[in-house]
Amino acid sequence: MILHTSVGFSRSEAHRRNLEFNSLLVSTPKAFLRVDLERNENGMVPGDLAGPLMAAVAVHQINTESYKPEGTRIIAAGSAVSFTPLPGMGLIKANIDFIINSFQWLSGQEESVHVRSKSLFRLPLKMNTLQAFIYAGIVVILIPLLIL
Repeated sequence: MILHTSVGFSRSEAHRRNLEFNSLLVSTPKAFLRVDLERNENGMVPGDLAGPLMAAVAVHQINTESYKPEGTRIIAAGSAVSFTPLPGMGLIKANIDFIINSFQWLSGQEESVHVRSKSLFRLPLKMNTLQAFIYAGIVVILIPLLIL
């Protein structure tokens, strides 16, 4: 299940003992979730939920006697926007791997689930014209003058 809008997940106090609840994607402690969508302020405002927030979770039933997984499995991701292509970059391979691994886990094929090493993918530096002129002036004019 992938939800259209951003949501955070949490385990309720009344959860069943035969359910195992695992977080798959967790935000940083600096993150927050806007509760009142009518507000347009930047930054956290009173009423927002403070991070860290679970953005994706996996829940499955376990046998209370043997503690082995059995029965229903669910994966819920809190934002469909996380899986959309980036402009000019396309789909991020780690997101595709996450979706494929989720389907494999849901079908009970845990042995085929694999996690690749940390991606070296980096977004390019974006500057406007004024910032580019400032950095060019520092590198071409200011630094050589300081060296002399």
